[in-house]
Amino acid sequence: MTPLTWTEKALFDPESRGQASVFLFILILIVISIVQLSISAQYTEFYNENKAVFLYTEWAITLIFTAETIARIITRPRPKDYLLTPSFLIDILAILPTWLGLFISVDGKTLAWLRGFRMIRLLRTLKFVKHIEKLDHWGLSLISRIGPYMALAFSIKALLIYSEGIGYWPSIPGLGTVVSVVGFAIGVLLSTKLATVQNRMYNFEEQITNLIGSAEAAKAHIKDATPLNKWIIEIHQTITKQKPITDFENENQSMKESFVNQIPGPIWLGLHQSARLLLHKTKTKTPEVYDSALKNITIIYISTVILTIPGLTGLLASFLVVYVLGGLFIVIDSMDLPYDPSENALINSDLSTLEEYIERQGLSPNH
Repeated sequence: MTPLTWTEKALFDPESRGQASVFLFILILIVISIVQLSISAQYTEFYNENKAVFLYTEWAITLIFTAETIARIITRPRPKDYLLTPSFLIDILAILPTWLGLFISVDGKTLAWLRGFRMIRLLRTLKFVKHIEKLDHWGLSLISRIGPYMALAFSIKALLIYSEGIGYWPSIPGLGTVVSVVGFAIGVLLSTKLATVQNRMYNFEEQITNLIGSAEAAKAHIKDATPLNKWIIEIHQTITKQKPITDFENENQSMKESFVNQIPGPIWLGLHQSARLLLHKTKTKTPEVYDSALKNITIIYISTVILTIPGLTGLLASFLVVYVLGGLFIVIDSMDLPYDPSENALINSDLSTLEEYIERQGLSPNH
């Protein structure tokens, strides 16, 4: 891969850790520029005392953004594919205010407001959603899912901080206790669901070991284990959604006919009880009413934190509450089904015991 192609991938479609690092570096600079914008409006005294530092930082970021925009144009095989997009307009608006300051006299607040277009750039982190499968290999699965929401919350709060500084958004005091109590209540609700889904996953894996134990016990009473092995493979393929449950039912009937009066009742019961419980748990989820209520409460709480907690404290609180509550909600939701064969699944039950048993029979769990 040529340096030009590598750079294009890094800026438009990161595939490797190195390319993702470039993308994340640019994102961090955007965050810094937004924090600077917020401080300049909300904490004017601190900003004026350290104006030189802020100006040097602003120019450094502007130069990097300018180089990035030029690189985006140069690396594109057809530059108009970038020039004729909203992304190009946003990138230009992100660097234009600082460059304008060199040539024309513009009111400071007007320039600060124009620099707010960098907040819009944060929304471009939504493109990470398209790269979830790749990010899974980089250990960033959760970040790829929660990142866009964190960016959205961060940009909204930064805009509100600026609005507070120029008097366009009111301070809302006295909600600290309410916010704390409601946050604790949401934590309890999430913990309750976590305990439920974690127990479901544990029981799922326990039933796998029970199934294997019953199968081993059944072999002492049958001459040919081929129908039994095929039956267990059907269970695995039904769990992993390789085959519909109707195929398992057909194989189940075939096994019943093969082992009439051969397997003792208690062992037969253990086999079928474990199989039915496994297949049932693959489609059992938390009641929709509970899920919807928890989701809506979490969203309302996060929105309240963003809208009411003032200043940089509110910015940090917004960032953390989205990551902690939003991330926890996503993790718990991904555990709702004990096993999800989709590539976007974050957490799954361990099927290795079942797969190793099948392989010990000289068979493949996927055939």
